[in-house]
Amino acid sequence: MLPSVLRARDRWLRPGGAMLPSHATLWAAPVADEERVAEATAMWDDQYGIDMSSLAPLALRCAFSAPVVDSLSPDVLLSWPVPLRRIDCRAIAAAEILPWASGLFSARCMGSGACTGLALWFDVEFGAREGEGPPLGRAGPVPPPPEGVIRLSTGPEDAATHWMTTSLVLDEPLSVRQDEEVVGTLAIESHASNARFLRLSLSLAVAPGEGGGSCGERRKDFDML
Repeated sequence: MLPSVLRARDRWLRPGGAMLPSHATLWAAPVADEERVAEATAMWDDQYGIDMSSLAPLALRCAFSAPVVDSLSPDVLLSWPVPLRRIDCRAIAAAEILPWASGLFSARCMGSGACTGLALWFDVEFGAREGEGPPLGRAGPVPPPPEGVIRLSTGPEDAATHWMTTSLVLDEPLSVRQDEEVVGTLAIESHASNARFLRLSLSLAVAPGEGGGSCGERRKDFDML
C-alpha cells in the first residue's frame, strides 16, 4: 500500500504541501501465542478415535506458511516492542521501500515461555519532525508522541483497527526464560510472482549468555500473497 501512496505523492503533491501521515514506524515483539498454535494442531490428536498427532507438525507448517493477520492480545507479548524501521513519508522514494532488512534487533523477555514467533504492527504520525522517535533495534516502552503530533497505532495494546496485527508463527517454538534476550533479523522483499505480494524472512534466537553462544535459532520464510 505504501508504494502506491508515495507514487500519488510524487504525482500530485504540490511543493510545500502537507504529507499526511508524515512518518511511519514498523514495530515488532516476540510472542508466546501458544493458544493459536494449539488451535491449529489439536484436531489431529483424535480423528474418529484414531491418533493422528504425527501429522501435527505438517499441519502447523501448512497453517502458518503465510503471516497471520488478526487481532492479538497484549497478554501474549514477551517483551516491550522493538522499533524496526522509521520512514519519513515526505522524503523516501517508492523504490527505497523494498527490499529491506532490519539488521540485528533484540528484546529482553519479561517472562518465561515458548516463543511462538514475532508480532508486527505499525503506527503513523501526523506532524512529526525528522529525528523524532525511539532508537531502532532495541526494545523499550513506546514513548508518547511529541507535543502537537497525532499518532495512530495498530498495535495490540491500542484500540483495534481494520489493519489488525501481523503474526509470523514459527514451525517450532523457541524456549525462553525471563530476562533472556531474544535476538533476530527480519528481511522483506517483493514476491517474484507479483510486486504487491511480499516475501518475509525471519530469524530468531536466544542471545549468548554467560555460558556460551546463542541457542535454538529458528529461521522461516513467509509468503504474504
